Amino acid sequence: MRSDTRWHVIPNTATACWISLVFGVLIVVTTTMQMVSGNGVAIFPMIALVCGVALAALAVTGLVAPRLRGR
Repeated sequence: MRSDTRWHVIPNTATACWISLVFGVLIVVTTTMQMVSGNGVAIFPMIALVCGVALAALAVTGLVAPRLRGR
């Protein structure tokens, strides 16, 4: 696979990592509040929760290990 066609999962810069972390935390918090206040658990809020956690985890990885940014 060529380097210009690869998918880059971890953000390239520290600023992008911080923005991703903020959005990931916001997704987790709002989805959790939605799930707690609702009567049942639907599948889409669960998917949003998993995506929010994954986004936050990738952002933290980019902040903790700068050499992995852009990979």
